[in-house]
Amino acid sequence: MERAQARAYIGHIASLSRACVNQLFEASSASHTLLAADIQRYFRDINVLHQHAAIQPNSGDEAYGRVLAGLDPNCEIV
Repeated sequence: MERAQARAYIGHIASLSRACVNQLFEASSASHTLLAADIQRYFRDINVLHQHAAIQPNSGDEAYGRVLAGLDPNCEIV
């Protein structure tokens, strides 16, 4: 139960982090899309991290919801 809850919380944190970085990236100028720009790397890194199986919010929420409903989490990561 605690692992499923932690995974759901981690996924939520990843979503909030992604939203913050994406908003900063959108507010940046076009020159910040160059590989040398720090914000471009943060944008790329957080979006890739957001898709990682252990952090991906949808699967974490699903596993937590299943545990709350008394079902198996249906994944091996939890």
